Amino acid sequence: MLGGLLFALTGLSPKQETKQATKEKPTLDKISITEFSIQPNPPRAGGNAVLHLALRNTSNQPISVNWQIWTDNVIKWQGTVSFAYSGKVAPVGPVTLEQYKEIRNSWTAMAGPREFVAVVDDSNTLGEPEVGRRNNRKTLAFEVPLSKVPETRMETRAINYDLAQQAGAGFNKSKDGNNPCARLVDERDFNPTSANFGLSCTNCPGGERANFELFKDFELKNGWTVQSFELDMPCSYAAHFGCRLDASPSPRSTRPYTKLHFWADAGFGVSRLVRIFIVGPADKDPYR
Repeated sequence: MLGGLLFALTGLSPKQETKQATKEKPTLDKISITEFSIQPNPPRAGGNAVLHLALRNTSNQPISVNWQIWTDNVIKWQGTVSFAYSGKVAPVGPVTLEQYKEIRNSWTAMAGPREFVAVVDDSNTLGEPEVGRRNNRKTLAFEVPLSKVPETRMETRAINYDLAQQAGAGFNKSKDGNNPCARLVDERDFNPTSANFGLSCTNCPGGERANFELFKDFELKNGWTVQSFELDMPCSYAAHFGCRLDASPSPRSTRPYTKLHFWADAGFGVSRLVRIFIVGPADKDPYR
């Protein structure tokens, strides 16, 4: 039997979401599913599990959309999520636009193969073109074993930037030029498992190029390995700014090393949200 419903919505801090007077170009992608996962993984038959759905507003404007989670061709959970402005109007103060929401649903696991499908804005009320709707649906398939979960249970989690740095991981950032007003974006202090990196020249008379190295000279410990690597948007080049992914971790590797290159002309900025998921024994420390 399905268990109770636990619904949680969270937004980012003003530091990461502050919308300033920058020259932003329209985007074909307006809403996306950035994560659809279950914990624990795998669930234990008869035990409680939580499905986690993370949404991102990429429309650069306040929106409200419906979301659904299907299983066995039936909508099991559904609702509406809104991304709104808050704060004072500039120049009195910054205007904050919510960019991220999280939805959690509690489920009593049943043995056997299981599949859940998450959908956001199924009726396309935002008017996204087909290319912008590819990330509006995600499928989560797994097996709930009949036998007892082994004592050494494998677990998937997002790598923690703070704990990795405390264990010796290097984080290097540099500018190719010497533009003093170009700002390197490094927001590890807001969310230790989902950090934003980039370059801002929005208030500069000239452009700049920048490089970021993440988890330099660091390896995961005690049987933990990289499961997946995620950027909130693919690296690409535009007319006045761009991003290049020079190095990224491979699945099953113990090295989460990542290298990013950014460039921006005067009046522009660019950044990417980086998340790395790791898998390993739940009772072992991945960092030491």
